Amino acid sequence: MAKTTRMLFIGNSYTFCNELPKMLEALVADAAGRPALETQFSGEGGWTFEKHWEHGAAGKLLEQGGWSHVVLQEQTRRPYEDTPKFREFAMRFSELARKHGAKTVLYLTWAPEAEPDKQAPLNKAYGELARALGAELVPSGSAFERALIQTPGVDLFVEDRRHPSPAGSYLSACCFFSWLRGASPEGRTARVLPGGAALPGCTAEQVQALQRIAWQAWCDWRDGKIVF
Repeated sequence: MAKTTRMLFIGNSYTFCNELPKMLEALVADAAGRPALETQFSGEGGWTFEKHWEHGAAGKLLEQGGWSHVVLQEQTRRPYEDTPKFREFAMRFSELARKHGAKTVLYLTWAPEAEPDKQAPLNKAYGELARALGAELVPSGSAFERALIQTPGVDLFVEDRRHPSPAGSYLSACCFFSWLRGASPEGRTARVLPGGAALPGCTAEQVQALQRIAWQAWCDWRDGKIVF
């Protein structure tokens, strides 16, 4: 039996809103088969990679070893407003991850609803960094772009129109599932909230649409159809 996949998420509120890592665990558990998945999160609201590095908690967790993957999620604007710092501290974490036997995964997030033009520079910054590091990338931002067009009845944001609603976090979890398993999340559970509650505000058809969009976004990134 394959050993458990252990993933450390390093990020901020875009990751811990709605407990994204636990959503992913629920999707994987629903899929049956192995390996199982365990996740842990390190971070605080608004933190950059630089802040994480200076604080030291995430680095200490990495140094404990036993992680298969380290997921890096940067503060929203840092990738295009201070690209050198974004790259510098991502590279530091990636090197530390490699030293302790973990693969780096970049979590490409989404632009605020009122600033859709920011998705292109986010894509570019993350895409170029993924190539420079030889890292994997989960294109949640690309899935958000599609879902905003294809599922207008699903609200991906909370009141500030930047942070994800449960549906937005679920879409990201489906993107991670697509990457991790190399398979579509279609047919997986929508009972992914703490305590096993179902995804609120979405019909079964809308859940299926989010699953399909996540798989399409991942396939396009994998196949080089998303050009950064």
